[in-house]
Amino acid sequence: MATTPHSPFDVASTRTLIAPEIRRRIRAATGSDLDPERMKALEAVYLGIVLTASMGYSLHSGTCSVEHVATRIIYR
Repeated sequence: MATTPHSPFDVASTRTLIAPEIRRRIRAATGSDLDPERMKALEAVYLGIVLTASMGYSLHSGTCSVEHVATRIIYR
């Protein structure tokens, strides 16, 4: 199991297990015509938020919201 120094989770395995569901949710929200690079970026944002939330962290004031980051990825 490959873990990071700050996490007991095997991030690669976790991502492999939940990636299909993340893709399904992103496609449902954005439509099927999203370009692959934007899909990858949104997957990374989504996975990062899920992992951050699972460790008990939240966005700090002064940081961009998840919606702001996702909107910039989609419309850039």
